[in-house]
Amino acid sequence: MAEAMGLAASVIALAETTRRTIRYLQGVKNACADSQNILREVINVSVLLTNLETKAQDRLEEKWAYSMKLLADDVFVDLSRLMSELISKLEGRSPHQHLGISMRDPENASDSLTDNFFSRMKCRLFMSSKYRKLTWPFTSVETEGMLAKIERYKSLLQLGLANDQLSLSQEIQSNVKHVKADVQRVLSEIKGMQHNQQSLKIQATEIKESVVDIRKFTRTQSWVVQKQIEIEMSQTQPIRAGNTDIHKASRNQEIQFWDDYCQRLSQWLSPLNFWSKQTDTFSRWQEGTGSWLLENAQFQEWLRGSRQTLYCPGIPGSGKTVLASMVINHIETTLGSQKDIGLMFAYCNYKEQTQQTALNLVSSMMKQLVTRSWLLTDELMEMFTKHSNTQTRLPIRECIQLLKAQVARYSRVYIVIDALDECGEKDSLMLAIHGIIREAKNASLLVTSREIGNLWELFRDTARVEIRASDTDIRTFLRSQLEKKPRLQVHFKKDPELLPFVIDTIASKANGMFLLAQLHMDTVAAKHSLKQIREALTSLPDGLTATYDVAMERIQAQVKEDFDLANNVLTWVTCAIRPLTVQELQHALAVEIDSNSLDREGIFEAESLVNVCAGLVAVDGESNQIRLVHYTAQEYFNRNVNRFFPDANIRIANTCITYLSFDEFSTGCCTSVEDLNKRLEDNPLLTYASHYWGKHARLGSELLLQSKINQFLNTEANVSAALQAVRQGMYDSDYATEENNIKTFNYQSENRIFVAAFAGLGSTVEWEISNSGAEMDCNIRDSVGRSILSLAAETGSEQVCSLLLSRPEIEADSKDDNGKTPLGWAAEDGQEEIVRLLLARPDVDPDHKDLEGKTPL
Repeated sequence: MAEAMGLAASVIALAETTRRTIRYLQGVKNACADSQNILREVINVSVLLTNLETKAQDRLEEKWAYSMKLLADDVFVDLSRLMSELISKLEGRSPHQHLGISMRDPENASDSLTDNFFSRMKCRLFMSSKYRKLTWPFTSVETEGMLAKIERYKSLLQLGLANDQLSLSQEIQSNVKHVKADVQRVLSEIKGMQHNQQSLKIQATEIKESVVDIRKFTRTQSWVVQKQIEIEMSQTQPIRAGNTDIHKASRNQEIQFWDDYCQRLSQWLSPLNFWSKQTDTFSRWQEGTGSWLLENAQFQEWLRGSRQTLYCPGIPGSGKTVLASMVINHIETTLGSQKDIGLMFAYCNYKEQTQQTALNLVSSMMKQLVTRSWLLTDELMEMFTKHSNTQTRLPIRECIQLLKAQVARYSRVYIVIDALDECGEKDSLMLAIHGIIREAKNASLLVTSREIGNLWELFRDTARVEIRASDTDIRTFLRSQLEKKPRLQVHFKKDPELLPFVIDTIASKANGMFLLAQLHMDTVAAKHSLKQIREALTSLPDGLTATYDVAMERIQAQVKEDFDLANNVLTWVTCAIRPLTVQELQHALAVEIDSNSLDREGIFEAESLVNVCAGLVAVDGESNQIRLVHYTAQEYFNRNVNRFFPDANIRIANTCITYLSFDEFSTGCCTSVEDLNKRLEDNPLLTYASHYWGKHARLGSELLLQSKINQFLNTEANVSAALQAVRQGMYDSDYATEENNIKTFNYQSENRIFVAAFAGLGSTVEWEISNSGAEMDCNIRDSVGRSILSLAAETGSEQVCSLLLSRPEIEADSKDDNGKTPLGWAAEDGQEEIVRLLLARPDVDPDHKDLEGKTPL
């Protein structure tokens, strides 16, 4: 056991040396292709060692220790020497001056870790000094030699990871032959370089060092080694052919491993991906519009870095989001090819406030910088290893610090945040961003927003450029869009004067808003005759509210089938908790209440969903989400929800419960990730329904739905399937790639109070408690030690939490198996009201630390 632990320590020591080498390589100024190639390959080695380090700490059995010893006796020594040589040459001194770690005695490697503290400190002081920009000291030939060595070491490390002892032994012997071949090559070069005495001395020194290595491998006299080399050189061709195949396979494995690592790292950093939103939004940009912003003097100063912050407020519908996408595209196309230019951006959305937390937004920006170059810092890799093992996320403070380090790697970083007014945690987000740009003078921030609330105070002293659609841009937009209206084109051909009349009339009514111009154009385009078109143009309403009223009048005037479909579409799109995909909405509208299955012949075509809504909904092509045409449309329907959708949440909850009760899910949990993914793909509404059926029920009328809820909670297999869809979506989308990682649930109806609490159903929880008599234990725990209060606190159900906290026997500060309290769950999920409720109690400790050492706040 002691030897195995020593071997594990030797891996840790080598991993640290490799990470130190990466820091040096990243300090090379004007990095050439050679230095970048070495850096990339050393990062690959570091990833393999990090993985080996994790496994070595967990696997101490004899078989694994033997594989590790094979590596320690050969590869670790050579690899450590190579890393030392890299650092030494970069520092401008001889390799023997470097403070390295001996790998020959793995049992004492832990002592080497302590001794190496001074070496690490020296490295950090060196890299933080004014001389941290290093020059590349190696020739192309030397670089090629190092790349070949690293390639061999990677192959051996991968075999070690696979615990393939036979192949590992064979490859190590092959590695010895490569070293011998290198010596023969050096000897030949020396014979041809006798005219250069200085070069001869340098080469002779290298030969002596290589011969010493060979003596260690073979334990023979040097003249015997030379004879062996001469014999083996005649056999190099078949050996090289075999090695080529091995290296190809090894390279493919390495690429796959690296791709998997990068994908897991990217998913861990943030669930948000704004590139699809960028693609969707920029596709709506009309060529020839918005150039006034790019030519604006203050924007040009911001682009050059003369101004660090540019605030771009605008009225609703003025095209702020599309202009933000134009700015992002401009930076990407004009400056994106420069490797020292970074770009981060975020599109805030009123419908996604739950997911777009300050933490997720900041970590999404860091993900954009990381995936731009994939040059990973030691700190980021260490954090990823630490948190992925426990399936936890970065706290926002650590995330900000890591982002500052990433920003410092670029000469300039542009940050674009659109629709800040739609962000639910705007104050926390801007506090984080301002903290970054205050320290990073190379960061430039551009923000678009409606100027509401106290936003103007955040940008009181910054440069401002107001966003307003110019008359020229609106006319350019209208001319292009009208060409795509076939019904109008017929009339334009009959009356050449009609097109300019339509453009002039709509432009005069647009009032600086592309949105209003678009809605007016949709109104006109719906007309059939020339007379109807002229009448519509003379009666166009002023302002967005009146325009939305007219659009709803058009919807209500449709035939019953079209009106019913439009009403259902608008009900779901307006009242859904989060944005829906087209497939989710198609399944929702095809559900027949109280049926046992989905009749797929009842699924509506996506085009029909849009066409019946009078231009009030749109589909984003990249994300395939169906949405209201603008935030102001959401506000309009929120003000008029009782007028247009009086029973929306009851209808949605009823649909979700019916869907979850389908026979399709009566088999309970899936037992493999493959089966679960297929279930989610075949039943696209399952994820949404599993997450939000309870929330819609309590927003509507839990009492009216009580019978339906009780019936569902008694179907054990269906509830288990729903719980699996919820938990798998919350955690395993980032981590589960193997069948044994899938979460399964064995729900029993007697545990229905846990599900009711998680769903936030206060009336159901109260009924369960009151009908269970005196023996009801409000502090009962589930399989992972979580109490009813803990589940209710996570989902933010104030009614359930208040009910439970009113009971004298409640344990308000109960700890689950991870040591997390209800306050910890509420704080982590941003449930402010629940946090206030719990902090008001004297029996709740806000400074309690869970098993990860984190306090709730």
